Amino acid sequence: MKEQQNRSTTVDITPSVRIYTVLRNSGFDIKAATAELLDNAVDANAMEIDLYAYLSEQGKKNLLVVDDGMGMSIDALKASLTLAEEAKGGIDELGKYGMGLKTAALSLSRKFEIFTMTAKSETVMYAEFNVDKMEEKNKFEAEIREATEEEANFFFSKLGRRKRSGTIIRIADCDRFDPSTTAYANQMEIFIGKYFKNFIDKGLSFTVSDVPSRGKRIKSIDCLMRDNEETQIVADREEVKITYKDGDKEATTVVLITAAIMPNPVIRNEDGELVGRPKKRNEVSVTRLNQGVYFFREQRLVAPAKAMFNLFGDKNGAKTRFRIEVHFKSELDNEINMDFHKGNVKPTSRLASQLNNAIRPYMRKMADIINMEEENEWKKRKEARTTIAREVSPVTEWNSEDGKESVNEFLRTANANELFDALQKKNNRFTDSVKRVKPDLGEFSGKSLTEFVSQLSSSNLNNEEVSSTTPEVNYMDAVSYSEAVGKTLKSDSTPKEVKEAILENLGLGHLVKEILSK
Repeated sequence: MKEQQNRSTTVDITPSVRIYTVLRNSGFDIKAATAELLDNAVDANAMEIDLYAYLSEQGKKNLLVVDDGMGMSIDALKASLTLAEEAKGGIDELGKYGMGLKTAALSLSRKFEIFTMTAKSETVMYAEFNVDKMEEKNKFEAEIREATEEEANFFFSKLGRRKRSGTIIRIADCDRFDPSTTAYANQMEIFIGKYFKNFIDKGLSFTVSDVPSRGKRIKSIDCLMRDNEETQIVADREEVKITYKDGDKEATTVVLITAAIMPNPVIRNEDGELVGRPKKRNEVSVTRLNQGVYFFREQRLVAPAKAMFNLFGDKNGAKTRFRIEVHFKSELDNEINMDFHKGNVKPTSRLASQLNNAIRPYMRKMADIINMEEENEWKKRKEARTTIAREVSPVTEWNSEDGKESVNEFLRTANANELFDALQKKNNRFTDSVKRVKPDLGEFSGKSLTEFVSQLSSSNLNNEEVSSTTPEVNYMDAVSYSEAVGKTLKSDSTPKEVKEAILENLGLGHLVKEILSK
């Protein structure tokens, strides 16, 4: 019997046109989709980019991106509609895979249109990408032609007849556009201000509107708050050489690193109390959420506030004021593991190690500065307390006019949180239940605690815990305890039984009903 010969054949594995329906679920959220559309306009050397989100006459949401860039030739227009076709040139552009326009637009709707004109052609071209039509014909095809008079008039009405070139992307009947058009416009004002900050600072104009009329110009938002006089720049665009694999070869590039300490998120008001710092509109709040490393690819922010490497670990309060910018070129995309959303930043272990070594010295320097600030602040507070204490007469004269005034002045400026932390460390002042529950100290008026000062001076300062009998030490202890106790008793979040336990330990059990009823 003859051996059966192995047979081989080739088959057509052209994907079904349904691939575009599948790509609608490629993971773009509305911000990433918008950023991709804006990237194309930036790469076209536009100077003005207008974004519109508005309702059609039928009540459907439409998105419009208008730019005065170089426009697209017929070949470029065809490439923009072809999946994975890259029409861009240099490595220093925001585009990458030739996927962004299609996947970004399709994540919002099943169709989009392009109106474009180059300075050389002076003819408005029109193209339509419609998934339903392709599935109906079972063909990968899109329409490209000269714009009708009505389409050309629409183009010039948005671009302006004085413009010699530009492009409009119209995404109509958006079925995956969740926010209201007003909410979207408000979100984009902040998002674009942050993510395209470097381009705005160089003169590129972005506007956003929730109606078909042009909106107001967007202002840049600096995540490092350089315009704030209290921001401390520790490193400013320091060049760091990075080695990476370019195919089979070793290559070298440079990343730019900026490290900064944000202004303290809390300040003292006129009464000396710690309160939150008022946030300016174009500032990024100094919170744990916003701490970390900000990655910029080709000058555009792609990943904000990442808790990267072993430098930050999990987000934590100790480093709330630390922020770092890392600027890199697209040639590091493979090392960064950048996807076509341009939002994924997961450095390889090799790159992470190099960035870690470069950033760590700045982290140490920032930590030293913060520690010095805290030490100086503590010294100032301690000196202020000592000065006031020395000005007060002995304990027996606390009820004099001068004594009361000094006591009230101290209580108005004392740091209640610090005092309560110290108070909790005392072993026999409070019950265990008090130590487990740290109350919300809330608002405080020093005048209302003068009575507690005198109460404590006669009943609690001469016990075994007091190591000194000088008037100054007794006074300081009395004021510290009275402030913390008073705030605890005033707080609505403090359980009633805890308040009763405090009063019993202060020898004021007979006044429980009277005090707690106030």
